Amino acid sequence: MRIGSVSFFEASQAGMQYQQSAIARLSEQIATGKKNLQPADDPVASHTAINLTNVMAVRSQYADNQAHADRLLKQQGVVLKQLRDSIITIRDTALQLSAPYAESQREYVAQQLQLYFDHIMNLANERDYQGNYLFAGTAVRTRPYVPFQPLDPGVTPPDTVANYTEVVRYQGDEGAINIAIDANRSVQVNEPGSYLFGDVFEAIYNLKQAVDVSRPNPAIPPVRDPETATQYAGDQDDSFTLTADDINTAVAKLGQMLDRLERLQTRVAGAQLEVDAARKSTASLLNQDKDALARLEEVDQAAAIMELQTRQTSLEAAQRTFARVSGASLFDYL
Repeated sequence: MRIGSVSFFEASQAGMQYQQSAIARLSEQIATGKKNLQPADDPVASHTAINLTNVMAVRSQYADNQAHADRLLKQQGVVLKQLRDSIITIRDTALQLSAPYAESQREYVAQQLQLYFDHIMNLANERDYQGNYLFAGTAVRTRPYVPFQPLDPGVTPPDTVANYTEVVRYQGDEGAINIAIDANRSVQVNEPGSYLFGDVFEAIYNLKQAVDVSRPNPAIPPVRDPETATQYAGDQDDSFTLTADDINTAVAKLGQMLDRLERLQTRVAGAQLEVDAARKSTASLLNQDKDALARLEEVDQAAAIMELQTRQTSLEAAQRTFARVSGASLFDYL
């Protein structure tokens, strides 16, 4: 009788301790919402969860890359459109330069050409949202275009076009920046300014020379232009006008520039389509990964609560039985 009582006590205590441990674990699962509180609870599920977490981290990095590429490509698209609109206007102006202009009209055209020169210089030195230069190649911290004076200060150049072709200097490099948007694809998100802008500055400069005239009348305010500004190379006294052939050459260069722009706009539009497709695919896969991870980690709250209630009821019954039997057995020892 006594030996049986001791065995009963030990078995009952072990059973109640197990139930208490199970209740504590269920309570924690319900509180945290997680089924596996430590890897040992389900090694296979834990290993799968770790793999899923790593995959999600890689996908998240691709998503960040896609967002970065999308912003850069959209900004490039805006710049290319502005540049194209400007060049079309300049070309249309150039096509009319053969008509006789009054001095006031030439003055106005010169001012407009200077405004476009400055505007395109600003576009060439455009920065992205991170402060990097869009058109400097891989030298993203280097200002791509600066004024250039190839002649010694004070030296008046001869009246030939060849001496006026270098009015700006390109300081970037020819490198292309590619961003990985998924495991098997990357897109080019920049364009070296040397290719994009080409001879556009020289073309505008030469067109402006075509309408510039000497100003013997001091009442006419001088136009601020590359020729008279000391930081640019050029004819310091505005003493000559370019020929019709020079105008035609400038128009031809602007036409070539428009052709290049069309190709670049096509490339940028194609890259944007690739990025959009990759963003949708990555977002879908990330959602699938999150759902799979949730299924691995998330506890079934309703089932856990029902099990908790069942175990609490069983524990309470075991405790009552243990107390009753323990009292009877202790009486036997007296």
